[in-house]
Amino acid sequence: ASSDFDAYKTIREALPSDNHANDIYGKETATKQAADFFVQYEKTLRDNIGRWMEANLIPLAIGGTGPTQTILAQWLSNEETPDLGDRMVYYDASHECNVDLSRYREFLDALPDGTKDDVWDDYILNKHRDAIEDKIARGIDLWSDDAEEDVAALRKDVCSYMVIIKHHTQSTEAGVQDIAICAVGGRSERDASALSAYRSMYLSPINAMLAKARYDTPSKAKATALIDSALKSAPTAEDNKAVSAVLKKRKREGDAASSAKSTRLKQED
Repeated sequence: ASSDFDAYKTIREALPSDNHANDIYGKETATKQAADFFVQYEKTLRDNIGRWMEANLIPLAIGGTGPTQTILAQWLSNEETPDLGDRMVYYDASHECNVDLSRYREFLDALPDGTKDDVWDDYILNKHRDAIEDKIARGIDLWSDDAEEDVAALRKDVCSYMVIIKHHTQSTEAGVQDIAICAVGGRSERDASALSAYRSMYLSPINAMLAKARYDTPSKAKATALIDSALKSAPTAEDNKAVSAVLKKRKREGDAASSAKSTRLKQED
């Protein structure tokens, strides 16, 4: 990244100076554009990352992936994080990126004085303090299928009171993606809305059962049974045919209306 930026600076310095009279926008304009970009970049970074430096959001990290849970628990317990060598960086499949645990610990250590006490004031963390200090800080994974009773109790509260908090942006993005899928191929707004409603009806029972399987049933056999049940409760092939027939009818009506309008316009001409 540094070499790329150095190359950019070299190119920028080689630009001619601005000459607005001749519509030449060169070095000065490029410099201002770069400065504006970094101002906006820093503002966006602080708006999105800064909130995680506040005690009211840090407790949510206890429900993260195993290694990050451990780092948070060690920080809360005033314990040092041992150097695990290459294992201090691991690939997080959920976010599709590498996570540097040593930098995460540095981030926590750099939080303002008193933050740790405020985090412990969180009801869920305080309620399960022994499990966090004695188990999570020792590397026990909150999401392990064979978690002990105290860790399982913490997981239940995390699922009941923390996981249900959804970021409104993520929900909006999910809705936009759904509409994009339903509107592919230039479908009319009416058809896209009908498809979106049908997808919601079709996927809701499956998503609900998957969530239940993920958080409530450590047994893979039980999880599979729940998913099978969800699939059985989803719309049948007859339902699919009925929806398809309605959409085809609407298309025929729309084509007929367009044809009639075209004929009328020709006659008027």
